[in-house]
Amino acid sequence: MQTTLRARGPLKNALISAPIFARALETHGAQIAIVSHTTSLTYTDLANAADSFAQRLMPNVQLVLIEGRNEMAALVAYLGALRSGRVVLMHPPGQDIDASEITRTFAPDARYFCVGDEWVLEQTAYSTPCHADLALLLSTSGTTGATKLVRLSAAALEANALSIAEYLGLTATEKPITTLPIHYSYGLSVINSHLAVGATILLTDDSVVDDAFWDLAVQYGATSLAGVPRTYELLERGALLSRAPKTLRMLTQAGGRLAPSKLAYPLREIKERGGQFFVMYGQTEATARIAYVPPHLLQDNKDCIGIAIPNGEIELRDDNGHKIDAVGKSGELIYRGPNIMMGYAQSPEDLQRGHEMSELATGDIAERNSSGLFRIVGRRSRFVKPFGLRVALDEIEKTLEGEGVQSLVAGTDDLIAIAVKDSDAKDIWDSKRQTDLCARLSEHYRLPQKLFHILPMNEWPSLPNGKPDYASLVSQAQKSLRRLSDSPKTVSALFADIFLGMPVDDDSSFESLGGDSLNYVELATGLEAILGELPKNWDRLSLRQLELLRSTAGDQTRGWFSRAGIDPDVALRATAIAAIVFHHAAAFEMLAGGVAALLLMVGYNWARFQRSAIIAGSVWRILPRLFAAVLAPYFLVVAAFEIARGGTPLSAWFLFANYDVTLHGFMLPFWFVSAYAQATLLLVLLSSAGPGVRNAVKTSPWRLGMIAVGIGLIAKAGLFELGLSVPFRSLDQVVPQLALGWTLAFSDTRRRQVWAAIAACAVAVSSILGDDSLFSNDWSLREPYWMLQAMWILIATLGILYVPRLSVPRWSAATLSALAAGAFTIYLTHTAVIWVIGRAVGDPIPGAAAGVAALLVGLTAHFAVHRGARLTHAACAKKNKHAPRTETKAPNDR
Repeated sequence: MQTTLRARGPLKNALISAPIFARALETHGAQIAIVSHTTSLTYTDLANAADSFAQRLMPNVQLVLIEGRNEMAALVAYLGALRSGRVVLMHPPGQDIDASEITRTFAPDARYFCVGDEWVLEQTAYSTPCHADLALLLSTSGTTGATKLVRLSAAALEANALSIAEYLGLTATEKPITTLPIHYSYGLSVINSHLAVGATILLTDDSVVDDAFWDLAVQYGATSLAGVPRTYELLERGALLSRAPKTLRMLTQAGGRLAPSKLAYPLREIKERGGQFFVMYGQTEATARIAYVPPHLLQDNKDCIGIAIPNGEIELRDDNGHKIDAVGKSGELIYRGPNIMMGYAQSPEDLQRGHEMSELATGDIAERNSSGLFRIVGRRSRFVKPFGLRVALDEIEKTLEGEGVQSLVAGTDDLIAIAVKDSDAKDIWDSKRQTDLCARLSEHYRLPQKLFHILPMNEWPSLPNGKPDYASLVSQAQKSLRRLSDSPKTVSALFADIFLGMPVDDDSSFESLGGDSLNYVELATGLEAILGELPKNWDRLSLRQLELLRSTAGDQTRGWFSRAGIDPDVALRATAIAAIVFHHAAAFEMLAGGVAALLLMVGYNWARFQRSAIIAGSVWRILPRLFAAVLAPYFLVVAAFEIARGGTPLSAWFLFANYDVTLHGFMLPFWFVSAYAQATLLLVLLSSAGPGVRNAVKTSPWRLGMIAVGIGLIAKAGLFELGLSVPFRSLDQVVPQLALGWTLAFSDTRRRQVWAAIAACAVAVSSILGDDSLFSNDWSLREPYWMLQAMWILIATLGILYVPRLSVPRWSAATLSALAAGAFTIYLTHTAVIWVIGRAVGDPIPGAAAGVAALLVGLTAHFAVHRGARLTHAACAKKNKHAPRTETKAPNDR
């Protein structure tokens, strides 16, 4: 194995090893290279822009992650990295790059991605060792969930680009318009092959169904269009090729099998223009292309992938590895050519590996016809063996196609899932038709009818690169089989219940409705009961999307002792409030300090639930919520204490109880509400300071959090030295914990997690010092409270950073979720309950039983208030419904 590592030199030297389409940009001079909706670049401009990006990269940078958007900035960065000898890792757009498994696994030295409308370049001091020949890393999957990457050399990129240009007959007069993302090997090959011949690329991220796509195509005279089966389905459905300019003379198709019946439309349209239609076959492992059907043979060979591309070679082998020469005999398709990958990469260490492949076993089963063209008949991974019988899933699709049924088939040895095309017509796939189809398949394949499951769909599940998502289809079928007709509750009803009095429609989401930590747990618990496993980023999904998930969710009724999932922050919140209550009720010293975890959770939830409001400049909407959900019930409790005890400190009424050193006994916990209100007001004021703050929250939230932790610790020490601080209570004391919580929400890479853990240690040390400042020489721990508070900070930090979603008994999950949902109400009421019980038994510290009572009273109060609000809202809605209506117009209403 070769171990030659990349030694990046000056740009001039790096260009020698770059693929021709990147290194020879200047040779095309003033020819227009790229045209977008807003700008254009000549080849000279493109070369200069690429080199300018390369110069922005620090010398140590070897591995550059680029968000693969169809935008000028991404393309310039791609070419600049290649020209400077770096390795490019293409990442799909529209996903959280920080949270991506690929990013976590490979930890690129630099990341170039788009935030809103701005492109951001983040660089580290790291330098990932890479093999000298390595140029590009592409995912083998359409998602970032897979960390298995294809390692492509510069030579392979060049060979594939030139081969494609040769068999397509590309020249500098070509003007292809992009229909596929550049993070996908097919889409990227369109870019590479056309740059290699000096063509003009019409760069757009619009779909073929968008007017803007055709406006660009017509304005600049697009000459070719590339598509996957889904693309041609959309083109035919809307008869969209009639909108193409007269200059369109070539169509290409790859990315999966296009049914022969679906070839008629594009073939007819392109022939009327005197153009050509190329059906192609390829894999990312071969840098994109392996075979193509010569256009003059396509009419009689619509089910073929054709012949090998120039400089490539295809052969078939049987299960024993012997070459197959006979016509009509199937075997695995093997490809050899200069464009095959170096190998796979599943870890950073694999990037140092050299060329490990002399040929590519595609995994596809093919046969050769009498014309010498190859035809795919199945795939090794597309076979299942129910009851020991080998069944080809592709063959089922073809069988159904013969009956006029479009289908997508996936399965396991226990289930064959069949997605069929539905339409807006009602009952087109009613239960009888589904049963009849399953019966026919059962008879044809001599398999039990219950093995087949039909899923009518308007749109089939697909990966971002347009290929079928077979795994998703199987998952949906499995959930559908478990579904009960009496679902426990609809998603819309749950949203209406949680967001009382707010307008909730199909486009509403938890985030758009201004959800926060007070209703997050309740909604998450309810959704889990309906959907089962909560999808990632469920808080950003619309009600319509969640309802669609509900339609495929199975029966969620499970035993009380079965397992259920719960987020670590929910468990922390529940545990902390329980510890606080029992500490106050029974004086269990070892349970002290839980309030530190609650403060950290406040900052963590600000990051999750208020960031969008800050970015949008609508942060002031936080204040009404603060009053309605926090201060209103707080003042009711304070008033109750006033009546029962005959006197309440003014500090409790005017929200500066955290600075009142005379506050003691059962009134002492009120300091938390004062600190929370002051911190919220500070957040609002700082967020309203100007666009600079909002931009920092948008583009660098983690860095902003780390800076806030540092400033908070310094301010805490300084104010204590000046005598302006109150231990563990005053605003300066709590800010570091709030800032740490914010930081943890964005600590989604290994590097960030390490630095966040270090910050947590600093905050914990600050707490351990207790009454002493950071600059004191007295490190004596005069009270155990400080050590326990530090322990809570570290436990909360480690839980959020490193503990995945917890799997616990269902009864435990229900208990923890209830405690977390009612945490604030429990905090407000628990001292009153303990005080009343203490008066009754004659002991101010009545014991653990009083703690249990306080928890139950708090939970009861929480759910009673919620129930009362719901009933009141329903009564008002009913009254308004029956009230007489009158129409009025504003004076200027027209």
